[in-house]
Amino acid sequence: MSRTRHPATVLAAAVLAGLALSACGGTTSVDGAPSAPSSIDSSATATPAPTGAGAPGADSATQPAETPVPAASAVAVLDSDVAVHAAPGGPATATVTTTTPLGTPRVLRVMAASPDGEWLQVRVPARPNNSDGWIAADDVEVRAVRHHITVDLSDRELVLFEDGVEVLTATVGVGTPENPTPTGQFFLTDKLSTYPQGAYGSFAFGIAAWSLSLSEFAGGDGQIGLHGTNRPDLLGQEVSHGCVRVANDVIEALAAELPLGVPVDIRA
Repeated sequence: MSRTRHPATVLAAAVLAGLALSACGGTTSVDGAPSAPSSIDSSATATPAPTGAGAPGADSATQPAETPVPAASAVAVLDSDVAVHAAPGGPATATVTTTTPLGTPRVLRVMAASPDGEWLQVRVPARPNNSDGWIAADDVEVRAVRHHITVDLSDRELVLFEDGVEVLTATVGVGTPENPTPTGQFFLTDKLSTYPQGAYGSFAFGIAAWSLSLSEFAGGDGQIGLHGTNRPDLLGQEVSHGCVRVANDVIEALAAELPLGVPVDIRA
């Protein structure tokens, strides 16, 4: 895939037109960038987006708008640590590092671009959920992602789209009322191999979302995951600590197909 550096005006047009993972236990990182994706500085505080899905208070109940799934989305791949700004050209409020806490190369979901293409609005992988910030377009590599995942918590259903076309539907297990699965517009941050006969199946994806009820779980920080299961009989129910569970054949198919940065929109 060709490397795109600055004409982010083209990107803007394309974008706008177009467990609890730590809670899920120990895993091994697997390469999976969009055709190559990298951790938010743990000392940084993310700036919530001022409007829309990332508005303050969105941590409690954010609903992605019911719009058609685009044929392609954009992700920013980091070659070095990147400063996150509250507004284009504004003061830096955080630093995103080149790898996640799980050692995966970093990617960020691009939500929009400034009119001049010099700045990209990205979803920041940190609490509170659905936080946005701005990064300089020249600081990253921009890549297209053809896949998109939606999760409907009420229907207990995951749908995978490719080029805007539905290609897979699966029943999911979701969080309990005490430990609900958060809603919002997220993306895949990590791809990890796990013990095939274990609670998480053969693979687990990290999602850029964090538990609303757990600040720590099993030594991790309560990050939400998408993973397999050794209890397929519980799929379709509210059974997890917030993670999204699918059948093992489904998670294996997703792991074989999906790069990091794929959008994951979760609705109540």
